Amino acid sequence: MTTTTHDDCWRHDPCYDGDDENCPPRVKERRQHAKALEGAWSLLELRKTESGWRHFVDGEPVHCGETLELQHVEYRYEENGDERLHYKPAGTRVRYEAGLTSTEEPRVLLYAGVGGHCFALEAHSGMRFRWPK
Repeated sequence: MTTTTHDDCWRHDPCYDGDDENCPPRVKERRQHAKALEGAWSLLELRKTESGWRHFVDGEPVHCGETLELQHVEYRYEENGDERLHYKPAGTRVRYEAGLTSTEEPRVLLYAGVGGHCFALEAHSGMRFRWPK
């Protein structure tokens, strides 16, 4: 039996006295939702601030040279032959760099070191990120 916190449980619930497997459905759902958000991935959010354009991840500003984790993806083929993008739970650490373009919106380049080689990739709207742990 695993021990969990029962802050959301009522004192007359069976789990309140240590029966973890019999938490009410409302408590189980809330716990599962919190666990699903743990390590969640976000899109780069572009905002215009007083000092110009800035990207944000999870509400925090991203500065040039900072490390973010880029989510891994793979393409899977469905039985009907369609190709479908599948997001993986793992990611790769990348260095974020941004520069101004003629449209005044930043062009984002991501740098990653793999096996002694440095790779650069321009970020696009489908990429998902999180702050590294």
